Amino acid sequence: MSLRLTRRAALVSSVAGAAALPSTGWAQVAANDSATLADQVDAYVKRVMAGFPDQPAVSVALVKDGQAVLTRGYGVRAIGGAAVDEHTLFAIASNTKAVTCAALAILIDEGKVKWDEPVRSYLPGFALSKPEREPRSWRPSSTSRSRTRSGPATTTAI
Repeated sequence: MSLRLTRRAALVSSVAGAAALPSTGWAQVAANDSATLADQVDAYVKRVMAGFPDQPAVSVALVKDGQAVLTRGYGVRAIGGAAVDEHTLFAIASNTKAVTCAALAILIDEGKVKWDEPVRSYLPGFALSKPEREPRSWRPSSTSRSRTRSGPATTTAI
């Protein structure tokens, strides 16, 4: 992984993390006072982005009770490029597993899924090309292991 991806992930994570956690400043904002909330988010994102001058953009979405209360895009698609907005698509690199695991953890916390239940009990049509590689439960599916043998990589090992 390059330093660039690591910095991008740090920027997105810090903005998303800050948006997800209550802070004293945001907690005092009335629920209907979206202009004040937007101003606070704008100021926060600008401060965070200043620490990552080589990362040109970030998108933010705040969700409350299942409804988007704020969606914004900040910066440009590429240095010297077009501006971003809340509809801009970004390459997310290797973040798919982290996002999927976070969603899975929410389902587990809500009691809708169990870590050690067979994946197929929830997704009956789930199948990999090599059945012996199929996870027996969600737990191994949520780890970052290649499941390849030690030694030189070959198509047989994969």
